[in-house]
Parts: sequence; structure tokens; C-alpha cells
Amino acid sequence: MLQHLYVKDIALIDEVSIDFDDKLNILTGETGAGKSIVIDAINIALGSRNSKNFLRENVEKGLVELLFKVEKSVNLELLEQYGIELDDTKELILSREMYKNGRNTCRANGHIVTVSMLRDIGNLMIDMHGQHEHQSLLDDRKHIHMLDQFCNEKIHELKIELINLLKLREIEFNKLKELNMDEKEKERKISMLEYEINEINQAKLDVRVDNEIESQVKVLRNSQTLLEGVSDSYDIIQSGDGYKSASVSEQLNRCLETVRSILDYDKQLSPIYKNLETINILIDEISIDIREYKDKIENNGEMLLEYEQRLDLIYSLKRKYGSTIGEIIEYKDNAQNELNNWANIEENIKNINVNINIYNINIKNICDKITKLRIEAANLISGKIEVILKSLNFEHANFKIDIKQKNNFSKEGQDEVNFLISTNIGEDLKSLSKIVSGGEMSRVMLALKTVLAEVDEISTLIFDEIDVGISGRAAQKVAEKLVTISNFHQVICITHLPQIAAMADRHYLISKKSNKTHNKTTTKVEVLNEDDIVGELARLIGGATITEMTIESAKEIKKMATELKIVL
Repeated sequence: MLQHLYVKDIALIDEVSIDFDDKLNILTGETGAGKSIVIDAINIALGSRNSKNFLRENVEKGLVELLFKVEKSVNLELLEQYGIELDDTKELILSREMYKNGRNTCRANGHIVTVSMLRDIGNLMIDMHGQHEHQSLLDDRKHIHMLDQFCNEKIHELKIELINLLKLREIEFNKLKELNMDEKEKERKISMLEYEINEINQAKLDVRVDNEIESQVKVLRNSQTLLEGVSDSYDIIQSGDGYKSASVSEQLNRCLETVRSILDYDKQLSPIYKNLETINILIDEISIDIREYKDKIENNGEMLLEYEQRLDLIYSLKRKYGSTIGEIIEYKDNAQNELNNWANIEENIKNINVNINIYNINIKNICDKITKLRIEAANLISGKIEVILKSLNFEHANFKIDIKQKNNFSKEGQDEVNFLISTNIGEDLKSLSKIVSGGEMSRVMLALKTVLAEVDEISTLIFDEIDVGISGRAAQKVAEKLVTISNFHQVICITHLPQIAAMADRHYLISKKSNKTHNKTTTKVEVLNEDDIVGELARLIGGATITEMTIESAKEIKKMATELKIVL
């Protein structure tokens, strides 16, 4: 829902702020006052093509900001895709700055976005009808989505099932495409698989053995350093440091003898003596362990060369097939399975085609069910729309939702949907895109929106020139339809008819003010109070001359509108 519009330095607008009601908003004013400028400003903020001529004279830049309350889940999903975050208020600010040099800066909640992104967001937030953009009825591709909104929830469940089947069928098509490559490509593929499998098999990989080899290589590469280290340690324990000092073992034995010689004098030395004995035993055991380790160390160049060649082979395979030995073996198993498939290629192609045929049958069945639901919905709403069109001064309206089945399937089914209309006797039904009149298009959309009001996803509808070519009872019917729609959507409508203006939940007057001193003309927007509304309705009724009778008529129209809105 559009909550607020701010415009600065655009066309005749110096600076304007408008707070919109969440139901029916009516904009009126004299011809040329600038009502279209307000709509143009909204269009600019929604990503329409702009021109530097939109800027006021003698300014460097103009700005348009729209503040939305985002409530529809489809809008939230798109914003999330674009990385635009909303806080708990669910408010979204779209802004567009236009510079004299033609440059644009577009933002969504402060994030810089492209004009196309702004347009995508805008298309989900506002549907605009008249001589402006965002006319979703003119895009035949959108008709199928409009129709589906009116179908029951079953169609959405069927479309999800259809999408899943199409994905599964696509997988089978890809398999078939791969198997149906030309003979040279097949030979190349088979040859490559055989080479890879053979290369891995020849390596005779063993996770436990090969990991042990990696450890042994580390030992062999450092055998000399290890030998020197354990030799020095053994000498310190058993040989000492030549003439300078005795070995650890000798000094420990001397310590034992000394303590033993004085043990009889004080029994408290007994635990110390026992600990010394234990240490002496441990020293002997350590000496044995060091000697055995020393004897095992071999500076075996041939073994090191053999092991390093083995590791080079393993590293080479890892670069091609996986970062671990386990991944290499898994790669080989997968390659073998693929090779087996090529060996049974004819049988595989046959099985894939069987699967594709089964998917086609299931897809066709679902598409037929979807088509049936669409036909039922189309028959129902076509009649309703036709009745409403006739009440909107299309006395000879003939409306039809044409559904044709295509030869191919898509995620939307097998249907091509087109809204067709004939507004005059003797005219053939034709696509809505062939309707030239903005007023006609607005009333057709009004009829459609009246029927689809409860299910349509777009929150805000803007109608411009909806009253072209109508008056009297038809104008009253248009007014009633706008009220009906505003029960489900926010509506912003520019009108010249008092019957429509009287229905407003909030009424804005667009006026133009000239300042001869500063040689400047500006457009002004103000919210009307009850007395001002009566005066504006009187102007719409009587034109330039406002009499007591037109004032009374205006009061009567407003009173009747208020009473009627309670019923609607």
C-alpha cells in the first residue's frame, strides 16, 4: 500500500507531500492544474523512462519518494532476492533522483538499485491504468496469471506438481542428450573413462598402506638427523662426556652407593634409596629403547627413492581425481559405472525414452486438469465481467477469456490465455492490447478488478481518465465499483465526475498557482475538509458558475455517497 508521496522540483511541482488513505483516494482539479504530473511522478519513482525535461527550470536535480507498507508475501520474496531488508514496520521507501545531466540515482530503503530493479518492484506494488505505464492488461503474457488468481487453490498445487515433473523429465532429457552424442564423441568419452580407470587401478591404492608410506618417507628423509640425536642421547646416558664428566648411569650408580653406605644410620633414607633404584632401572630401560631405535634407523637411499616415487604417483592422482585416496577410489567407481552405462547404451536409451514417455503422460494429465480449472474459472468470470462492463456504459460489450492449448508444456501448463473484447455491435473479439482509448482500458480493468478484487496480489490500483466518455448512471456504477475494489485494495483515482469524487475516503485538490513577481508557476496539493469537499463537488457539477442550487446538489451527492458506501 502506498502511504506517502514526496515530490521536489519536478515539472510544476516545487515541493509536495501527500499522505494517502488505505482505501479510496480521489484527486480532482481544473484541467492543466497538474493532476497528470502527480501520476507522472509516481511513474518515475516506479522506474518509468524519464526525461531531464521533467525537472523544474533552473534546478540541478529533482526527487520523487514513495513510502509503501509491504504486506504481500510475493513482494517480500522479491525484495529478499534483491537484498533489500525491511524492519518490523514492513515499510519500503523507493526513491529516484534525476539530474539535469540525465543521470539517475535509484534507491530502495537506502540501497542503490538499478532502474530495472525499481521497475520490477514497482510492478508488484502498483497497477496503473489510463494513459500511463504499468498496464498489466496490455501484456498478454500476464493474462494467464490473472486467470489463475481466480482459480481455487487446487490449481497452485497442480502447478507445483507440474514443475517437479518437468524437472525430472529435464534430467532424463539431459541423460538422453549425453548418450545421443556422435560416434567420435562416444569413442572419445569411452576411451577417456577406460584410461582413467586403468590409471587408478594400476596404482593399486590402499589407504592404510599408502598412509604408512607417507609416514615412513618423513622418517627416511630425516634418518641422519634422527640417528645423530639418539646417538648423542645414548652417549650422555651411558658414556658421559669423555674426561670432562661421567655418564648419567655412572653418576646415578655412584649416588646409589653413597646412599646405601649411610642407610644404616637413618632409616628415613630408605624411600630415597628405593626411588633412586627405580630411576636407575628406568635409565637402563631407556638406554635399551634408545639402542634398539638406533639399530632400526637405516639411511636407506633405495627405499626412500621407492617411497618418494610412490608418493609422487599418489599426488599426481590426487591432482586429477580427488584430494584424498578415498575420493580417488570413489571417482574410479563412478567412472566404472558410467563406462558400464556406455556398454549398455542401447538399453539405457530405451529405458530413458520409456521414462520420458511416462513423464509426458503424467504431465499431460496434470495440464489437462489445469486447463479444466481454467476453463471453469474463465466461464464464470467472463460472464461477471461482461455484466459489469455493460453497467459501465459498454452496452454491447462482449468479453471472452480465450484458452488455447499449445504443442509444448511449460511450468504454466499447456495453455495460452488471452483476454478478448468487443465493445461495439458488429466488431470481432480482439485482444485488449488493441484497445486504444485509455478510458476504455481503465473501465475494462475496473470490471476485471471488481471480479478479482478478493484474490488480486497488487495492493495499490491507480485509475486515470476512468470517467472518459461516461456520465449519469454509468458514472454512478463506476463510482460504486471503485468503492467495492477499495474494500480490498488501495485505490487512487483522478476524476472529473462528482459521482465518483463524492465516494472518496480522502479527497485531494490539485491546483495551480502563479507568482508574477517571481515569474513562477507551481502545482499545489491539499487534502479537503468536509466544507471544501462540498465546494469542489459543486465546481465539478456547475463548472465556473457555482450557485446555491449547485451547493445543495453537492451536499446531496455527498450524503448519498456516504450512505451508499455503508451498504457497499
